[in-house]
Amino acid sequence: MVRHKYSQTVKPAIDANVFVAAIKEVTIAKKSLRSVGSAYKIDKSKLARYISSLMEANIDPTTTSNEKLVDFVSNLLKRTGGKKIFSVEQEDELVQYLLRASKMYYGLSICEFSKLVYEFAMKCNIEYPVEWDIHGKASWDWYNAFMHRHPNLSLRTPEQISANRTKAFSKANVDAFFVNLDSADADAINLEVPSPSTMPSTSTIPNTSAAPIQHILQEVGPLKHSAPIKKSNRGRKSMGSTILTSEVNVANLRRKSDEKKAKDSQNKENQKNKAAKALPSKRGRPRKSSVVMTIQNMSDSEDEDFCIICKGVMPKKLNRNNSIHCNTCDRPVHLKCANLTAGYYTCIHCESD
Repeated sequence: MVRHKYSQTVKPAIDANVFVAAIKEVTIAKKSLRSVGSAYKIDKSKLARYISSLMEANIDPTTTSNEKLVDFVSNLLKRTGGKKIFSVEQEDELVQYLLRASKMYYGLSICEFSKLVYEFAMKCNIEYPVEWDIHGKASWDWYNAFMHRHPNLSLRTPEQISANRTKAFSKANVDAFFVNLDSADADAINLEVPSPSTMPSTSTIPNTSAAPIQHILQEVGPLKHSAPIKKSNRGRKSMGSTILTSEVNVANLRRKSDEKKAKDSQNKENQKNKAAKALPSKRGRPRKSSVVMTIQNMSDSEDEDFCIICKGVMPKKLNRNNSIHCNTCDRPVHLKCANLTAGYYTCIHCESD
């Protein structure tokens, strides 16, 4: 069963000006709630609740301007049935933060977003449920209600993206690209390169002069100010912008190619000379591999057992089908050479003793 069942019917929106006119009919003209509600098609209980909210806020409809009444009623109309934790402006900043993170290839999961909301509520000193302190994040009910209030957000499966692409896409790197492009010979390639000051800002990080809510989100959120990438210390010389098809550049490339070919040929000659010096002479001591094989064969022949009757080699795996052991000295002989006449065998050496 679903956790919350939302109504599928959409109620018509009530204009704030109509509500203000109905409130003035009750408070100034002293008409009844029932007659005014039926005339303006407003529920009388809701109209009475809005009038009591005006009285609690010390707002007198007879002396207050019409613009202030419309703003107050508009804020009341934006409220939902339950008690909200964040204001409308704070929730709008959360929505913008999520959209900005998605554009920067840093989409947040449900768990990460819930922890961000909990830290954001703590920084803003907002009253929130005690359950948030126990789990260290916002509740599942609040997340579902937040997604229902903002249908422009959606939960999607993340897509793979290169880490170099995410790191390189920053304001400092983009500005450095346009500075390098501006320093090139624009007249030769017939391009009018705009200066970085006239280019629109590509960074989605909020400025330091933003609202306090954005500062708080910047402190607790995972998105930080992107810094320029450090230059490598490989000892390579930085190459400025140039025209690849120019005569000077083509001559330099050909010279470097010829130097590389000459160096490669010299290295091959040196390797051939080293290999010729390392070849052994044909006369003299045998190779090490042949000596090792000879010693190995001798050791294998010493480890083999022989039958004392037929002087043949015993099999490597002895069993009752191919051999029998002496009852006294435990020396094996071939089973067919023993010619057994009893259930045991004694070799000739043990019988002579």
